[in-house]
Amino acid sequence: MTKVNSRNINKLVKYLKDIRGDPVRFVREILGAEPEPWQLQVLEAAVTERAVAIRSCHGAGKSTLLAWLILYEVITGGVDTKVPCSAPSLHQLRDVLWAEIKKWLMNSEFSDLIESNTERVFWSGQSDVCYAVARTSVREHSRQSNLAGFHARNLRFVLDEASGILPKDFEVVMGALTTENARVIMAGNPASLNGDFYDAFHRDAANWKAFHICAPVSEDERPAGALISDRVDPQYISSMAEKYGKSSGVYQIRVLGEFPSQSEEMAIPLDWVVAAFHRTLDPGNDFIFGVDWGGGNAETTVAIRQGDVALELHGWRGEPMETVGRVLQLIRAYEPTCVNCDGFGLGIYATDRLKELMREHDLSVEVIAIGPKTEPQEPEIYSRVTDEIWGHLRERLRSGNIDMSALQNDDRLLAQLTTRSYSTDSSGRWRLEKKQEMARRGLPSPDRADALALAFYKPKIKEPLSFADFYGTGNLLNLGGIRVGRF
Repeated sequence: MTKVNSRNINKLVKYLKDIRGDPVRFVREILGAEPEPWQLQVLEAAVTERAVAIRSCHGAGKSTLLAWLILYEVITGGVDTKVPCSAPSLHQLRDVLWAEIKKWLMNSEFSDLIESNTERVFWSGQSDVCYAVARTSVREHSRQSNLAGFHARNLRFVLDEASGILPKDFEVVMGALTTENARVIMAGNPASLNGDFYDAFHRDAANWKAFHICAPVSEDERPAGALISDRVDPQYISSMAEKYGKSSGVYQIRVLGEFPSQSEEMAIPLDWVVAAFHRTLDPGNDFIFGVDWGGGNAETTVAIRQGDVALELHGWRGEPMETVGRVLQLIRAYEPTCVNCDGFGLGIYATDRLKELMREHDLSVEVIAIGPKTEPQEPEIYSRVTDEIWGHLRERLRSGNIDMSALQNDDRLLAQLTTRSYSTDSSGRWRLEKKQEMARRGLPSPDRADALALAFYKPKIKEPLSFADFYGTGNLLNLGGIRVGRF
């Protein structure tokens, strides 16, 4: 069709009435896209079904599909059309879903007639008549849902990364479906083993038209009933299998589009981490660092948090002493109030050197080394400080007091947090799997997870400042002129 403008408005109205009810035609003719076979099935179901749920592997194009449907509703829905859209974070709404909408709108025949801002997509001059609106699903003091109060002749709820949508928001959506001409479509990675998104594929499956999208794996590996997305790069599949193993929760979610099967012996459940990836909390005022010194094949990793919000992870390879200067650069940039450092092995020497540099540069930042002689604060629960550091992070994840939305695309962090097991000792205390035990299972050192756990740990002790304080003076090794304690 020709470029739409006010001079051919009558033809426009006739065309939109004709195309209403056929989103596949809309995508092809107005957006100029050719949907994949699985997307064709979902687009057709979106017209005939009241409730559609999609669990998908990574990179299949689910956000693209949702953007197409949002534009379809806004452009063809007519007067009194409302499309409330929700996701667990502003990042997912604005930087992913809304960006996808703007991309397709910019190249469409309707770019002169449809406007968009950070919150709405609407007909020019008609922002309250026919529109899509962005509303995050986040924890707030109010029990009121951000999706409450929407009523329209044509009402379509769109939920992205739906495994992170809060129960109060699902209640509103499901309540709205009791009215005529109300529909919902939701999509996400199947990361959580509980909640309304999980239930849509299990106990509530009779109420949903469900789709399962999988990466192009072999027929033997393909889950029964799954549709294939050829958009997923085979190299990505191979990389995920090599890094994490085909039995890992990361591979099951990101490649197979499966809800993970996870052992109860894992120290941190996968769905707790995924929930933190989708959680938005207000940051505090102070920055705090966690530093896990590397060496050999292990990375030195710096985790940066601001209050309850995990902001960044920086990692690089090299011996600890070679990386102290880079840590100092980050300290100068952020001016943290505290730096919690790995004080095991060569880490204590690197930490001592960092303290020297702080004094040389007149930086008044507290640098704390946490090592083998650091006693746990709760010895009745944890026998070692390492157990306590991870245990405290585990409790934050369990209680929901951590926002990791800035790290949600970090597959290595996800794997490291969710593949370390635990047990209990003879006194009933929580015991974290040692790194040597992880190595025997073919797992890498959890450098990124260790740094994050250190950043969120709150030591209450006065730290030793030297090798002798940590290891004593009698049993030292000499490695290239550096004396290192045995432990």
